[in-house]
Amino acid sequence: MFIFFNNSFSSDPLNLRTERWKAIVEYIEALAAELSIPAEMVAYALGALDLWMAALGKTTIEIGQSEEAHQTMTEKDALTFDYYIRCKDLLKDQYGFDDKVLTIYGIKGAFPKSRKDKLRSVQNLLDGNTELTTTGDPKVLPAAFINKLQGYLIESNAAFSTYVLKEKPEALNAVDQQTALY
Repeated sequence: MFIFFNNSFSSDPLNLRTERWKAIVEYIEALAAELSIPAEMVAYALGALDLWMAALGKTTIEIGQSEEAHQTMTEKDALTFDYYIRCKDLLKDQYGFDDKVLTIYGIKGAFPKSRKDKLRSVQNLLDGNTELTTTGDPKVLPAAFINKLQGYLIESNAAFSTYVLKEKPEALNAVDQQTALY
């Protein structure tokens, strides 16, 4: 049996809380009469470890899925931004220092730092390519390059949505439920 050095259960780490529940389940029935514990509290105590273990399991799974979704989003973003940089470099090689065209593509200056601004840069390049394609500019990127960049952007946005709208809230909800049960 686990040895408890204090009764400060409100500050227990998760593993110690689990061990306390195990001890309660093991001894509650034997001590119930001596401690005058009502039958409904004994019944609750006997089932509480299962509730606790289920909450721990759910939290572990949800946090794992959230971390995996975040990693997927990071990987998709890396592919998108790497391919964008290659397209940007190719366009700069083709157009040189034509500020007007570089402005249309939105590729003047350094690549931004925030994810939101990076995605805006990718979209600006795509929009600029569409604009210059409609004017008949022969130096625009080939359709295969644009399609690949659009595909990467779609995958990045889908991975972001999965992480932010589904997996992260589910993980936070599981943690909240576990905390409430704690």
